[in-house]
Amino acid sequence: PSVGERRGASYIEQLLQTGLQWVRHRNNTPTLRASVDKTVFALLYGWMLKGAFASNDPSTAFFVDVSDGLNPPSLIRAGQLKLRVGIATNSPAEYVIIEVTKDTRALEEELATT
Repeated sequence: PSVGERRGASYIEQLLQTGLQWVRHRNNTPTLRASVDKTVFALLYGWMLKGAFASNDPSTAFFVDVSDGLNPPSLIRAGQLKLRVGIATNSPAEYVIIEVTKDTRALEEELATT
C-alpha cells in the first residue's frame, strides 16, 4: 500500500483504540458486541462519506466483525473482546485488516491496585 493508505489505516486503528476505551469496563456479551459493531460501523460510515475508502457503498468499502466466531467462550472467559475491521483502500481488490483486542477486565485490575 501507499504511504497515504498506511497512514489512513494507522489513523483509523488509533481512532478505534481510543474510541473503544469504554469497552474496558464492560463484560463481553452479545449486547456489548452489537454496540461495538454499531459504534464502529458509524465511525467507518462517516469516513466513507468523506471519501476515505475505495467505494461509497458500505458493503464494499469496509466490514466490521465482532462475531461469536472471533469471540469464542474461551476468549470471553479470559475477559477479552476481539474486533476485526477491514477497510477497502484504493488498491484494487484489497482490504487492510485491523484487529483490536480489548481486555474487559481492566476495571477489576484498576480497582484491585487502588
